[in-house]
Amino acid sequence: MEEQFDAQTVRCSKCGKVLYQGMDLKPIDEIIKSYNGKCPQCGKALSPPGMTDKAVTAKETPEKTTKKPSRLWYLLPIFLNIIGGVIGYFIIRNRDRKFAERLLIIGIIMIVVAWIASFVFAGIAYMYISGIMGSKTGKLISILDASCSDGIINVVLSNEGTESIPISSITFFLNQQETIPSGCSGSVEPLSTVVCSLGNNLSGEQVLLISGPSNAARESVFC
Repeated sequence: MEEQFDAQTVRCSKCGKVLYQGMDLKPIDEIIKSYNGKCPQCGKALSPPGMTDKAVTAKETPEKTTKKPSRLWYLLPIFLNIIGGVIGYFIIRNRDRKFAERLLIIGIIMIVVAWIASFVFAGIAYMYISGIMGSKTGKLISILDASCSDGIINVVLSNEGTESIPISSITFFLNQQETIPSGCSGSVEPLSTVVCSLGNNLSGEQVLLISGPSNAARESVFC
């Protein structure tokens, strides 16, 4: 009997046909009798000298060792999500099924994490963009009217945003030169107006540019 399995194995000495294999030990004569004294495969007459028999223990049984897959396989589902998990599963399953199943599970987890991360980042981006747009549209100036009288330009400024605009944060230009206004101070409240005066003894066409925190307004005035 050859050393295979943790049991009794009886083979034909000629062709190697397994005649009995099991955990319970049986007499050779009983096994021969169950086959009517002949090997069912090669027809050789069975007798104790023509057969081998040995009971082996688990310690004596030679174990077949299979090299375990490398942990580098985990990189496949980590970087390719479920696709990498499926690829790794079909490659590794015949060598180590549990390891292959872990690759598949990691792939599923990674794609769920990717979905959650995409929603989180999208939410952060939305709030960031909304904050920028809100801050820009919160302070929006426009020129409602601009006229020249006695060489002085009177400008009606309007705050069309949702936040108060300090006059100090508004820059006035006449013909590309910064000019300090008069007659207006403090702040321009949302949806309200203020009148500022610019220049002195002006004549001809005057190009007026007013730059606020979020935008700028341009107007041409004739004096």
